[in-house]
Amino acid sequence: LSFLSCNCDRKEKPVETMKEITFNKTKWRAKKGTDYLYRDLMLKDIVYNDTVRTLNKGQILELLGDPNRINDNYLYYTIS
Repeated sequence: LSFLSCNCDRKEKPVETMKEITFNKTKWRAKKGTDYLYRDLMLKDIVYNDTVRTLNKGQILELLGDPNRINDNYLYYTIS
């Protein structure tokens, strides 16, 4: 499971608005235009979640939905 984020056109968020939230399947999939609204806030929770690390590919797809890109059997999800 790999995550990659890059968007040079956006301004930095003010530090006071950056808050981490626990993973939520509905919020993970929430999108406005081409931007995902909550993924950057859930990133730490999902990357370091021991339960998520034990899931197989089918379970990951069920949990996170379709990836934005697949390369050499790695799934890539856009974060921000």
